Amino acid sequence: MTDFERPLNERGNQDASEMGRRLKERNDIPDLIISSEAKRALTTAKKIQAALQGDVEFMTDQRLYHSSPDTILKVINEVGVHVKSMCIVCHNPGISELNYVLTGQPIEMVTAAIAKIELDIDGWEAAYHGCGSLVHFDYPKNIQTR
Repeated sequence: MTDFERPLNERGNQDASEMGRRLKERNDIPDLIISSEAKRALTTAKKIQAALQGDVEFMTDQRLYHSSPDTILKVINEVGVHVKSMCIVCHNPGISELNYVLTGQPIEMVTAAIAKIELDIDGWEAAYHGCGSLVHFDYPKNIQTR
């Protein structure tokens, strides 16, 4: 089995649902979820979407598999103006590096971690290095949220 085809293990399935539940509890419900097409990322994204129990738009983008921060940023730049908030589900090290590129804060995005970042921009096409602020960071083993 290739890395792309590797499924989530049982803990990963539970963690993805739990993180979706936490997003819902904080009322951090995105308008859009964009996921890598890799099986474990796609499963994570779908479990988050299901836990949110709302009308959340969903799409995949093949560029998100093992992508660089600049590639992820390109995907973000292409999102339409109707989207006010989004959730990106992809892989390390790119997603951890993107958090640093946007906020200047080093964050290790462990499996199923969620970083809420506010961008000081007028539209997604204007997202650039250093335009963001870290608002919230959570991960499955974070006992402060349990």
